[in-house]
Amino acid sequence: MQSQSVFISNIPDDSEQTQNNLRFILNTRAPGYIPNSLKFKFSKRSNHFIAFADFDSHENAVALTKQTLAIQTQNEVPYNFSLVKYKQPISYGAYENNVLYAKHITVDEKQAINSFHTLFYPIKIVCKPTASDSSSWYILSTYQTTEEAKQTKDYLNESKVLGPMSSVYFSYTNSKPPQKQPQQIQPPQKHSQQVLSPIQPPKKKTLQILPLTPIKPLKDTQRRNKHSFRKPRQQNEMKSLTRTNSEGFSERDIKIIRNNLMKIKTEKKLENYILRVLNENIRTKICELCQRRKPQKEFYQFHPCKHVLCLSCLILNLNESIKDKKIMKCLHKQCQSDIELNEIKRIDLELYQKYDSMLLNMYLEQSGDFVRCPQCQGYIPKNNTKSIMRCELCGYLYLIGR
Repeated sequence: MQSQSVFISNIPDDSEQTQNNLRFILNTRAPGYIPNSLKFKFSKRSNHFIAFADFDSHENAVALTKQTLAIQTQNEVPYNFSLVKYKQPISYGAYENNVLYAKHITVDEKQAINSFHTLFYPIKIVCKPTASDSSSWYILSTYQTTEEAKQTKDYLNESKVLGPMSSVYFSYTNSKPPQKQPQQIQPPQKHSQQVLSPIQPPKKKTLQILPLTPIKPLKDTQRRNKHSFRKPRQQNEMKSLTRTNSEGFSERDIKIIRNNLMKIKTEKKLENYILRVLNENIRTKICELCQRRKPQKEFYQFHPCKHVLCLSCLILNLNESIKDKKIMKCLHKQCQSDIELNEIKRIDLELYQKYDSMLLNMYLEQSGDFVRCPQCQGYIPKNNTKSIMRCELCGYLYLIGR
């Protein structure tokens, strides 16, 4: 059965404004969308909200997933649309592999890799320059299912985001070899006569005498073999990357990658090194405050301004704001948007309670309609008609103006 539901991820919250915005996108850009079928849910794994939407046909659901990049660009939203996976396997006849091969890629390496992540996230991706033309690339991308690979292939061939001469098709390099059928044992015929072989005498065992090797030449050979496998020099060791910005590779990173590629001599090591560099760039991010590279799950994106910072910096600055009794704003430079309470609640529940109590005390002190009890330090409504006040919290009596 083909899927008729769409999975929506990277939703910052489930506020009424976000829900209305998502419904507007579905009503305007998704023909076949079934109204009132949008359902929200919080994902602990991604620390974001997710949603599900139903369609009247499989084709309309696929059409929405192909517009993911256009919706993100035109509406300035981080939503990602993909088909809901069913447990039963989906078969496409001749398509028995989930590996895509793309050639004649003329865009840069980062843009090409991001294009393969538009609809689905591949399990493995390998990007190498073409041997005949160093300015062109070819990519091998592996997906979890054949359906993901087929939809990605159709999207890349139609949009031509990899270049005007690019082409993407299925690769059968990883296809499983055909299994050998077990040989059927034919039963013996009823009227066949069994032929008995004569008993042969056992063969005599012969003892082979090996030639002896002198001890001294053997030690010399072992000494030469020991010195022949020397450790590589320090100048051939590959350096680790040090990122200075959050957008792509810096000039120093490019020089380090180029030098490391020249030192690698085997194709397997070259492939492993490229995969390690690409995975490090995709799964990690640099915080603009502490300038440290951390996994993406340790970052939080604010809803109003869309700025992303690491949780360690946010918790540290939130403690300082509570200590100094100041309203916390976005820590991104040239951004003065206030941080909402529901976002602080998602970051840390204990700090949210302290921050909420601080805001309440600031309001009571600035309003002038409340008086603080000198014994329990609680706030009680101020009464100008009476000279003696009684605290409703602890029962303490005191004169106004003391």
